Amino acid sequence: MGRVGETARDESRQLLHEELREALPLLELEVRLSAPLTELGGLGSRAVAQWTGEGVLRVSALDVEGVWTRDDVAVTRREHDGGVVELVVATCTGLSIDLGHAAEAVEVLDSFVDYAHFLPLLDPHRASGLAEDVEERCAGGGERLVLLDRVELAPAWRGMGGVGRLVVGRLLGWLATDTRLVALQPFPTQFSGAGEVPGFAEARTKVQQVWGSVGFTPWRHHIWCIDPGSRPLVDALAQLEERLGVAEDQPGLASDSGV
Repeated sequence: MGRVGETARDESRQLLHEELREALPLLELEVRLSAPLTELGGLGSRAVAQWTGEGVLRVSALDVEGVWTRDDVAVTRREHDGGVVELVVATCTGLSIDLGHAAEAVEVLDSFVDYAHFLPLLDPHRASGLAEDVEERCAGGGERLVLLDRVELAPAWRGMGGVGRLVVGRLLGWLATDTRLVALQPFPTQFSGAGEVPGFAEARTKVQQVWGSVGFTPWRHHIWCIDPGSRPLVDALAQLEERLGVAEDQPGLASDSGV
């Protein structure tokens, strides 16, 4: 009986993924940047901009039926006048740092727990603003460091072969204009803190492997980095597009920048 139930669940999930895959080419990417006009202190430094990226499906309220009524197909839903419903499939957040003002950026990162672990990447005493062994990883130029903090993919879209990685990779492509390096600290979100609890090491390794599959490589302090113009990232995204069936129909982009 258990095997029958498991088989039925697998078949149901396969049908769900087939329907979601058909909608994938309609996914739109949105990037929002926010930075102050004047110095405000804290994250008010002009050296640092906060960014948010989303993968969004827009559907008519009249079409919200069947699979689209499921709670797990969206991280959040937004209803607008005119009967349009936005299903936010994926979200990611982070910071964009002006390396020309690395000293200010150090002060900002040092004051926020969520970003303090990225401090070793910066060296305000160097012309590049980056630590020497980080700069060696960068083949190109660029005046910005992009930090990727949190990524969330709606549960229904997981296990499809890389939807989350494709969304993040394409968002980084839009963010990476004039960017020298992208960095993140792979961490399994089901755990809080880095305590040695059962399953943590295995879960962290799995997350690291996911980011490694698109070209990120380990540095120090559990930080992983990538040159956004690197061949491994370009090739990995092309393979994901082919696997997911969107190689010819690229998702759109609606950019709303607060800067």
